[in-house]
Amino acid sequence: MTQTTKNALWNAVGNTAYNGLQWLITVIVTRSSLYSSGLLAAAMSVSLTFRSIAYFGVHDFLVSDARNKYTFSDYWGLRLITGITAFFLCLIFSFISSYDAESIYAVMLYMLFRLSESFSDLFYSIMQKNDRLDMAGIFMTVKAVVTAILFFFGFFSGGLTAALLLMSVSALVLTFTAEQQYICKFTHGITISFLSIKPLILEVLPIFICQIETAVIFNLPQYLISVFFDKAVLGAYASVFSLSLVIQAAFQYVYTPFVVRFAELSAQKDTVQFRKLILKMIRSLLFITIIFCLFAAIFGETIITCLFGSKMLDYSYMILPLVLSVCCYSAMSFVRVVKISARNIKAVVIGHSLGLFISVPLTIAFIRVFGVNGASYGFAAAASITAIAMCRVREK
Repeated sequence: MTQTTKNALWNAVGNTAYNGLQWLITVIVTRSSLYSSGLLAAAMSVSLTFRSIAYFGVHDFLVSDARNKYTFSDYWGLRLITGITAFFLCLIFSFISSYDAESIYAVMLYMLFRLSESFSDLFYSIMQKNDRLDMAGIFMTVKAVVTAILFFFGFFSGGLTAALLLMSVSALVLTFTAEQQYICKFTHGITISFLSIKPLILEVLPIFICQIETAVIFNLPQYLISVFFDKAVLGAYASVFSLSLVIQAAFQYVYTPFVVRFAELSAQKDTVQFRKLILKMIRSLLFITIIFCLFAAIFGETIITCLFGSKMLDYSYMILPLVLSVCCYSAMSFVRVVKISARNIKAVVIGHSLGLFISVPLTIAFIRVFGVNGASYGFAAAASITAIAMCRVREK
C-alpha cells in the first residue's frame, strides 16, 4: 500500500470516526431531550464561532506553505496567542449575552473542547505537510472513541454538564500527550518563538477574517432559527443538520489529500496539471452531491425516524434543503482551499465578504417566505455566491 493510499484511507477513517461519533452524541442527546439538544446545539454553535479565532486561518496556509517560509515555532506561538484569546472572548460573550448559568457552563466546556481541536489541527497540519496524514487519521480516531465513551458515561450518570466536562478534559489530555509527542519528530521539539509572528499574522490575517465570515455564514441558519422559532424547533433542526454534516466530511475526503499537491503545482507554475486536478476534483464532488441528494430524497425520512424517533417525523421536510445547502457550503470550502493553495488571497477575501454581506438579509427574507427551510435556502445561496465570486477573481 502506497503512502498516498494510506493517507487517504486513514484520513477517511479518522474523519468518519470523529464526525460520526460527534453526530452520535447529538442523536443520543436528542432522543433523551429536545431541550438538552437545543442547549447542546447552542454550545456547539457559539463555541464554533470562537474556534475560528483560535484557528486563525492557519491550517490551509501551513499545509500549502511549499517554500517553508515560516517555521513550526512561528505557527505554535501564533496558536498559543489565538487559542487563549478565543477562550476569553467566548467567556466574555457568554456573560454579556445574558445566558443562564447552565448555558454558560455548556458553552465554556465545549469551548475547552474546541481548544483541543485547535491545537490538534496544528499538529495534524504538520503531519499532513510531512506526508503523514495517515497518523493524523489514527490520532483522530483514537480521540473520537475516547471522548465519545466518556461523554456518554458522563451524560447518563450526571447530565450534559458532566458529559461535556469529561469530553473536553480527555480531549485536551490526548492532544498534549500523544499528539504533541509524535509531532516532535518533525519539529525537533516544541519551542515558543514570537520573532516571526508579526509578519505571519499580517499574511494570514485576511484568511482569518474570511474564516470568521465563513463561521458566521455557517452558524447563521441555526442562530436565526433560535431567534424566530422555539428551542424544540432549533433542537430538531440541529439534529437533522448534524446528519447532513456527513456530506461535508465526504467532500473533505476527496480533496484534503491533494492540498499539498495543489500548493506544489502552484509553486511550480504548472497550470496545466493544476487545472486537470481541479477538474478531477469537481467531477468527484458533483457526483457526491447527486448521490447524497437522491439518498436524502428517498431514504431521509426513514433515517431520521429510526435515529431520532417518531417525534422527528414532523420535521422530515428539513432534510433535502439541508443536504443541498451543506453541499453548496462544502463546494465553497473546496474553492477556498484551492485559492489559498495558489496564494490568491484576494479572491478569498472578496468572495467571503460578499457572501457575508448578503447572507443575513437573504436568509431572513427566505425564512419569512419559506419558514424553517428558508434558513437552509439562505445558507445555500450565500455559500454559492461566495464560491462563484472567488472563481471570478483571477490571480494576476
